[in-house]
Amino acid sequence: MLNASKREFTSAFKKHIHVFKSVQPPHINHTYKLILFYAIECGLKSIVLDRINGNGIEDLLSHQPLGLGRGTDGHNIKRLLQFLNYPCRLPHMICMSNINRNKNVPPHEYNQVWRYGIRVDPAIEEQVVTELKDIANWIEERLA
Repeated sequence: MLNASKREFTSAFKKHIHVFKSVQPPHINHTYKLILFYAIECGLKSIVLDRINGNGIEDLLSHQPLGLGRGTDGHNIKRLLQFLNYPCRLPHMICMSNINRNKNVPPHEYNQVWRYGIRVDPAIEEQVVTELKDIANWIEERLA
């Protein structure tokens, strides 16, 4: 895993969120939802690093109260939000594709849904995207 600094996380958040916001709703597809997810992940990591006086990803992974491990835990936006006392309302999405029919997708796996273009329940997906937009706005206020 590559190490990234707090400054790089902040910069990545701002660039990713700018790309996401450049697209209007009828054109928001899996790619833009994935960018929104990664923007949030970067922004949250920057805020957490600031809170714990850390400098990079290694500080996040070694900070015991945060409880992130290696691997997919780095995508655990719900845990990052809980650490920051954000009232997290991210539901599990429900897969609708034949191979994953009715599989629950927790928030730390949203990126896989959008990266691979897996079909999920559209009503839940819309709820997730709305919540992610709210989270992105909350992050923007803190990184301004």
